[in-house]
Amino acid sequence: MRPETELEELLRRLEADWRPRLARDRRTLRVSFARGLPMVSVSDRAVRQIVDVLVDNAMRHGEGEVRVTARALSGGGAIDVADEGSGIGDADRDRIFDRRE
Repeated sequence: MRPETELEELLRRLEADWRPRLARDRRTLRVSFARGLPMVSVSDRAVRQIVDVLVDNAMRHGEGEVRVTARALSGGGAIDVADEGSGIGDADRDRIFDRRE
């Protein structure tokens, strides 16, 4: 049996965990989703780890508000993470996936 994840609950927990962290840096977090997101056949730990990494990157390397948006897709769902920063500079493009300590 495949694990199932309730995306709405996962996003509520994510918001509760990340909002105070971002607030310490005077940054805001906006989490938005339409009610009725589907259950998805994936581990909640896996989804949470991926989204945590993306939000952490937005906090460390981005600017302004961090937005987490979820939506239903045919057969699943999608979660987008964005911030108001300028993006990846040309000098960093070749090194973006290098492992750093």
